[in-house]
Amino acid sequence: MPIRPDMRPFYPADWPAISTAIRFGRAGGCCEYCGKPHGARVRQLRDGRWTAGDGTWRDRRGRTARAPDMLAYGEARAWKRPVVLACCHARHDPRDSDPSLLVAACNACHLRLDREWHRRQRWVTWRSRYAIGDLLEGLYEGMRLPRPRRRRVAAAA
Repeated sequence: MPIRPDMRPFYPADWPAISTAIRFGRAGGCCEYCGKPHGARVRQLRDGRWTAGDGTWRDRRGRTARAPDMLAYGEARAWKRPVVLACCHARHDPRDSDPSLLVAACNACHLRLDREWHRRQRWVTWRSRYAIGDLLEGLYEGMRLPRPRRRRVAAAA
């Protein structure tokens, strides 16, 4: 996952090497939460079971699960993009790059890991847009009633 330019100063200079060592060295190219392999095309069921095409089905935690029946397999959703492993900070602090605090996570697990942060960011974005709207357009500008038109009085002759 690319680093935003405003966050770049918080990461160490050798971040690409650290990230590669965590994702492919320690994790072996698989998500540490669910076990999805990097670069695999995944088919996933609604209940969370998934397969990477090797014939084994796994649950959300990466443990071996029973294969689905024919009807459930027909409803399996294929991921549009292959699995991409990201090296994430478990405590959400990019300044602390201790390997014990870093995890290799797939796309879905990374979103789950950062769910609370994304929720807070949505709230901040919403509030800032609301404040900018009040600042530039005036308080509740859209809710004001239009002024009535004045009637022209005919000029007396």
